[in-house]
Amino acid sequence: MLNFENWNVTSKRDFLLGVVLVILFLAIFFWVIPTQIPAIVAHPLAHALAPSFMPSIVTLIVAVLGFLIAVRAWRSAVTDAATPPQEIVDGTTEDWRRAAVFRTASALVASFAYVFLLDAIGALSSAVSITVILVLLAGERRWRTVVVAGIVVPTVIYLVFTQIAAAPLPRGITSFF
Repeated sequence: MLNFENWNVTSKRDFLLGVVLVILFLAIFFWVIPTQIPAIVAHPLAHALAPSFMPSIVTLIVAVLGFLIAVRAWRSAVTDAATPPQEIVDGTTEDWRRAAVFRTASALVASFAYVFLLDAIGALSSAVSITVILVLLAGERRWRTVVVAGIVVPTVIYLVFTQIAAAPLPRGITSFF
């Protein structure tokens, strides 16, 4: 049995969040998706994926991430490895808060720009742009990681949707794909 008495507030909150995510998204996967998304029998030559494919994938990914959040919180509480960010330890919490607000506001602005520019510049260009911006806002500075996360991943996802799933996405300036 878990003893929450010695856990810090952050570990306790994260553990409960992870457990709730796992339960909720497994319920969605096993009950909501099969009962609420109609199964469409496509022609054998059709290249489109079933309507439940993407919701199922996303649901399982969130459930796995919830499990990882819970495990990380449990390990943090057990080993007492939960330490505040170095900025807080050094007493520069105001700078840390200001940077967090800036990153959050920048991410919101980038998200709105993504939505409004999607038709004009296309799905691929928009996805690459916002992904690079978000990776940089998250603090990543290694160029290989930025290239893989910001360019390769959105391009592969775009190709899966357009070539395998036959999903029509806005082409914009990427009409050569």
